[in-house]
Amino acid sequence: MKKIISVLAMAFAVMAVITLSSTVKAAEEVKPYGKVDELGKNNDCVVGEVNITGNETKTVNVIYKNVTLKWVAKDTNIGRYQDGCWIGFKFNAPEVAKEKLDKAQYRGKWNWKGNSWSRSNFKEVEDSTADAKNTNQNRFVYTWLPMSNMTLNYIVANNIDTAFIYEFDWDGDGDFDQTVNIKFDTDTMKLETAANTETVTVVVGDKKFQVEKGKALKDDQFVKAYIEKLQADKTVEGLYYKADSKEIDMNKAVDSDVEITVKKVPATENKKEPAKKEEKDEQDNTPKMGVENVYAVAGVVVIVTIAGAIILNKRK
Repeated sequence: MKKIISVLAMAFAVMAVITLSSTVKAAEEVKPYGKVDELGKNNDCVVGEVNITGNETKTVNVIYKNVTLKWVAKDTNIGRYQDGCWIGFKFNAPEVAKEKLDKAQYRGKWNWKGNSWSRSNFKEVEDSTADAKNTNQNRFVYTWLPMSNMTLNYIVANNIDTAFIYEFDWDGDGDFDQTVNIKFDTDTMKLETAANTETVTVVVGDKKFQVEKGKALKDDQFVKAYIEKLQADKTVEGLYYKADSKEIDMNKAVDSDVEITVKKVPATENKKEPAKKEEKDEQDNTPKMGVENVYAVAGVVVIVTIAGAIILNKRK
């Protein structure tokens, strides 16, 4: 009996150590996550819906939908270094020990091929008040991103879901633990332009672009590249103006909204001759019940295969 009690006591002790170890490990793995505020709506440069999900978690998504970006004058005091359309964010630091937060880093990049990370030390660029820095409370940093119709057209042409990415290492351990994704609903987003300029909408198939009024299709490098990619596609017969069914002219000025139809090459049909089954006379040995005539029944199976091949546009 004593041996059994001793064994049980040892088992409970082991379980307690494992539980404590797991609890400590879980506590060590808890990472601090910051909070994101959108700045544009309060600075009169963003009109519409800006939805932020996942705040103070590992992954935050900021989605611009049904939005108009206003054309605003530059303001170097807050980081808008030129006239144009801007989106901005306030990144609020989590509660982290001062010695750790002073080592915090963040980085960002436009999320397409060839772009590299731009990294900053939080302490060196933060916009916190002197009191906040001293007390290590309510520390934050502002960031602003310039936007243009050319940028928007690149996003549309290349099917980019997340346009810009921020990553944060709030505790300064070298690991970027929090990601903030900036996303645009390009079908409902519109950018204002400088005085004396105006944009028009160019729809190519299922893609919606914004180009400067009076400019030709070839003048926007991303619209031009997207159209040229379609023209090189062997499954595309041609591109035509929907209004009059005429073939598009890359050199023609676009003075109003226009829709371009992407006409596909008709699917080819490859028919095979049906395989014929040999007919053989088979004697019916089934006993007859008052029936004098013998009927021979033969079946012919016809298989017709129609193969249609439609190659969808391959987009990056």
